[in-house]
Amino acid sequence: MFGRWMRRILQISILFVFYYIGEAIQQFFSLLIPGSIIGMLLFFLLLSTHIIPLHWVNEALTLF
Repeated sequence: MFGRWMRRILQISILFVFYYIGEAIQQFFSLLIPGSIIGMLLFFLLLSTHIIPLHWVNEALTLF
């Protein structure tokens, strides 16, 4: 039980990392696209190219 929740927290943390990376890119380049969108596009790109395996974030994506 405890291990499952820790795994979910870690996976949600991975999603937050992409959010903050997107925000940093948006601030650095002064882009009009919101940082959250940039982060999710980056996340999608890495998932699509299998650089990040889906099982690393699967439980966080199916949490609700």
